[in-house]
Amino acid sequence: GINAEYGLGIQNPIDVSDHEYTFSKLLTEDLCSTVLNQCQSYVPDVSKNNEKKYLVRRSKNDLHEKAIETIKQRSTPTEVRNLELLQEKGASSWLTCLPLESLNFTLNRQEWYDAMSARYNLPLVGNPLPEFCACGETNSIDHAVSCKLGGFVNYRHNNVRDYMAHELRGVCHDTKVEPPLLNVRG
Repeated sequence: GINAEYGLGIQNPIDVSDHEYTFSKLLTEDLCSTVLNQCQSYVPDVSKNNEKKYLVRRSKNDLHEKAIETIKQRSTPTEVRNLELLQEKGASSWLTCLPLESLNFTLNRQEWYDAMSARYNLPLVGNPLPEFCACGETNSIDHAVSCKLGGFVNYRHNNVRDYMAHELRGVCHDTKVEPPLLNVRG
């Protein structure tokens, strides 16, 4: 699946060494020729070098796309969807941001494990979800974050609501948070 083959994007040197060697030879052939011929000076051809760099970049992108297609062909539809979501712009920005407490950008150990489990579609570590949701469906991370009865939809909504109210209070002094609805059952 995706998790074992794609992981955190760390390449296996065995898989890329031949390509990297070829690219390195291409980019340094003029310099190597100058050294082997024992020339006294070397003036690089900038436009030729830029063309070679473009060719290498394009070749690497093609190899990357081919690898992704191979993985997608061997993956389940859920894994393909997860891979596409992981490739969205900004999908990894939370992994590289500074853990600033003042901006609430910190995760404790359990939150980090939960985030990694959700990101790579792995079972939760420590506090697993109940087997069944309140709506009766089998529980999973995907279901938990989208079910209206599970609480996560309301939790995300309330976080945005509370943040907006907090920020608006600095400008509009009569800002109020919407009151919770009364339970009509009973």
